[in-house]
Formats: sequence, C-alpha cells, structure tokens
Amino acid sequence: MMFLLNELSLHGQFESEAEFLKSFRAILECRSALREYQRVLYCGRATLGERQVVKQTTFRKLVWGLSDKNIQRIIFQWVDKNGPFWDDDMLHSPDEYFDDNKGEPVTNTVLAEAAFRIFEKNDSSVVSFNPSDYLFSPVIINWHRDSNDIIGIPISNRWQIQLLRDLLAELQPPIQSWNELTEYAKSHFSNLVFLSSFDLKLKSQPFNHAIADQAVRLLDIVNELKSCFDEPGKRTKRGDEIILSYFTGDRARFSDESTTNKIEFKKDLTFKKEDETDVLCSFHGKISHRYYRLHMSWPVTKNDPLYVAYLGPKITK
Repeated sequence: MMFLLNELSLHGQFESEAEFLKSFRAILECRSALREYQRVLYCGRATLGERQVVKQTTFRKLVWGLSDKNIQRIIFQWVDKNGPFWDDDMLHSPDEYFDDNKGEPVTNTVLAEAAFRIFEKNDSSVVSFNPSDYLFSPVIINWHRDSNDIIGIPISNRWQIQLLRDLLAELQPPIQSWNELTEYAKSHFSNLVFLSSFDLKLKSQPFNHAIADQAVRLLDIVNELKSCFDEPGKRTKRGDEIILSYFTGDRARFSDESTTNKIEFKKDLTFKKEDETDVLCSFHGKISHRYYRLHMSWPVTKNDPLYVAYLGPKITK
C-alpha cells in the first residue's frame, strides 16, 4: 500500500505557528511509524508548499520563517529534497476531472492521484492533518470519466497515529530487499522473461522502498499488456487502453531512448539472453525517484518473449 500526505487537509485552519507545528509533529510521528513498518510517506513536491496554513500564510512561507531551525531543516529535507514525491510519478492525467462530494475539483491533487491509483488496483491511503476538514474515512472522490460515467472511489484516510498503526498492523510486510523484489517479480509476473542482467546493478545500490514499489507497478503494467492479445495476435481493447494511459504523450511512464542515445549508448542498452544472443532494450519505464529505469524489449507482441533486462540507475546519463 502507498501512503500519501493529504495536502488538502491544509486549508488555513491554524490560528498560530505553534498550533501548526503541533499538528506537523504528529505527521512526523506518522512518518516514523511508517518507517518502522518499512514504508514511506509520499508528499507533493509542487502542491504542498502553496497550501494555506495560518490565515493567508502558505506552508512554504511559514516554514521559511520558523525560528526553530532544527524543525525547519527536518521539514525541508523531507518536502523539498528527499521526498519521496507522489507528483514526480503522477499517474492520473491533468486532463481528467476529479471532484469531491462537495463538487470541489481535486484534479492534480493527492486525492485525485490516490483515487486513480486505487482504481488501477494500486492500494493507496492518505494521511491528513489534525485538526482539518478531513477527520473521516473513507474520503470519496468522484472520477468523471465522461458525462455519463462517474465513478466514486473511496480512499482510506488516517489522521491519528493509533489509527495508522492499526492499519499498518493489518498489512502484509512490504518488499524489504532487492533480492526479495527479484523473487517477487519472477513469481508474480509470469508473462515476462527476466534476464540475468535484471538485478545486477541493483545489488550495488542501497535498497529503497519507494523505488521497489514503483518498480512493481511498472512490471505489473507490462505484465498485463503482454496478455492483451486475441487469438490472431491483435491487441485487445484493454491493451489499447494501457498503451494510451502509460505509453502515450509527454508524460508517458514508458518510452524509447532518443536516436542519439541509442547510438551513443548502444553497448550499454544491449543485453544477453540465456542463449547468449543479444537483445536491444532501449525501451524503458521511468521511476523519477533517484532516476531509476526499467529496460525491456520492444514491441510487445502476442508470441514474442517480453524480456525485462535491467532495473537500476539511469543508463544514458
């Protein structure tokens, strides 16, 4: 499950800096509890800083003016530097329309993102500030797919440390090492062929839960795409939807390397199959956190193997 900080629960409700800091320290306790369970709390890089906190003062302006430089440093290291940030890998499109049960638009916010991820079977939950207008669960977000198709999506919400701990105790433990990730991938994504090079680079990198979570999501997408062909080998309607959602447009999660990169980095983008023949895997899925990439063969067809050759730091630097 992915946990996201609900920036909409900042809406100018605090009477003073001290009241806000008390609430924010409770959020930090929630973040620490998630770490105890080997999980992370995502925040919004582009959205959080401009939320109203005390009257007309934004989150960013208030934090810049804090006299307590220690808490200021802790906040900025999280929300400005280290993240992880959900909007670096935003899945829902800004062209879609999401609103809440009051009719207020929430597109391009964490609630739209959480709703979309839940719809895509990527379990998500939000953590809200207390006090706020979000002291209830679930939060229902409406996705207006078109004028005749409105889907209400419930989002689990937590605003107290004990409520969060109760949820964490019920969840299966997340993947906790690159070896576990490789084992999970090979056992759960049977439509893919993992080359021996898949995790070679990973073994020299520090393990990161956010990267592991996003890698599983990318693998899930291509694993499903490989199954989306009819008997004659034509891509199905669901396959077309996947291509449109994840392989199309400027914000596509998957794309090919540029022609220049394919020439300059051809050797690095070429991998060995089990029979020792070469396969070019310039096509890749993107993980913005620490600029990781998932490289695979392309195109995806009904009968040809779909090779997954590499997961690790960006090759074409």
